[in-house]
Amino acid sequence: MPVEAIIAIQDRLDTTHDLAAVYQAGWDAFELIQDVAARCAEPGSSSFATWMTVMGPACAGRDALGIAPSLPQAHGHPAILESIEAATEDDLADELATLAAALGSRLLRAAQSAADPADRRACQLAADAAEEIRELLVRGD
Repeated sequence: MPVEAIIAIQDRLDTTHDLAAVYQAGWDAFELIQDVAARCAEPGSSSFATWMTVMGPACAGRDALGIAPSLPQAHGHPAILESIEAATEDDLADELATLAAALGSRLLRAAQSAADPADRRACQLAADAAEEIRELLVRGD
């Protein structure tokens, strides 16, 4: 079962062309990834270390966008996590890996079009964090 909040953020990333809107969607994506990772990080579980490790780049990506000059002052829409409990950890990892890939790609495109060097740097740092999350969550076949 796909998580609606993940899909909603992916849709925003796919449809926005405004740098501030990309930043806002990116901020929300990193917040969502951090929230899901925190909920899935059950002490003693086999995936505890992975989920705990994901929280670091999620915070780093969010913080990189947080200092970008073009980020709107009002950050974040609270993530809606109702369907998290219904999804398996593997499904969540797959969905978040896909979101992280889309996020990284969109941030790299935003970096190329940003006029302000500080915005370009923020996009690159956040894209690097998204790629790190993707690498941590991607499941080998």
